[in-house]
Amino acid sequence: KEQQASVLSNYGNANKNQGNFRNAIRQLEMALEIIATAGDRRGQANILGELGLCYAEIGELDKAIEYHKQALALFRELRDVRSEGKTLGNLGAALRASGEVEQAIECYKPALEILRLFGNQREQAAALGNLGNAYAMLGRISEAGECMHQALEIDREIGDRHGIAIDLGNLGNLLAAAGRHEKALMFFEQRLAIASELNDNQGRATTLLNAAISLAHP
Repeated sequence: KEQQASVLSNYGNANKNQGNFRNAIRQLEMALEIIATAGDRRGQANILGELGLCYAEIGELDKAIEYHKQALALFRELRDVRSEGKTLGNLGAALRASGEVEQAIECYKPALEILRLFGNQREQAAALGNLGNAYAMLGRISEAGECMHQALEIDREIGDRHGIAIDLGNLGNLLAAAGRHEKALMFFEQRLAIASELNDNQGRATTLLNAAISLAHP
């Protein structure tokens, strides 16, 4: 049964990676049923987390949140702090997408602290960006800006051009929302230059659109 669950889980993850989320869900739920009966708590937690990600991708956020909460409880029971941090981040993303932004922040903050202990700098920068965007959704401009600047500083330190581009875009959007359109355009121009350098056409298009919106509201 454990081997059967492992095969189903592997197929499910392969389908998830290919974007076949409904097929992945069917296979992962079958694997979950088997592995729960076998009493494998860690395997159960891992599959619950993967199911949470799949349900988030198809927009079924209530199910995503529930699966992430179940995974989080198991990882805490197992005292697996690294996995707890990762799951908190995923739960925060699902909560933010569902509009529960304050609850998302309460997940993002401990996730960031765990990443500062165990994670690499790229993961820390991404977590800071997520926290900053959540603060921005609540209009907490100062806190959002602080997180985004910290993310930018880390990404510049490690030379992550893609991360730098995301940080610049986040800061541009934040400043535009705060009515500081001239400074927002400075960040958009830097973001656009990196997107062109990386041949990131989607990034270029998004940045040009955001810059155009900012220009329309001087």
